[in-house]
Amino acid sequence: MAVKLPASISDSAVATVGRQIVEPNGVNVILGQVTLYVDIRDFHIETRDQLVEETIQVAAICRKASNSGTAQQIADTGLFSTPGIN
Repeated sequence: MAVKLPASISDSAVATVGRQIVEPNGVNVILGQVTLYVDIRDFHIETRDQLVEETIQVAAICRKASNSGTAQQIADTGLFSTPGIN
């Protein structure tokens, strides 16, 4: 579901995992916790914000299934301007 999420919202939206912290990060060990930092971008602020909200909802579904965890937006760098792109 999460893999197809950006394309379902906008042709120009992307979401990439920029960093992941796996604990206890041992070989052949059942994970206790995984923290993901997801970079969400789009040329249009409305669809970018929609993708952020839906990503948080997907994280909430995962949290409910595992009975633990949190999801939150930690930064918003806003829009940027690129000549020739509207």
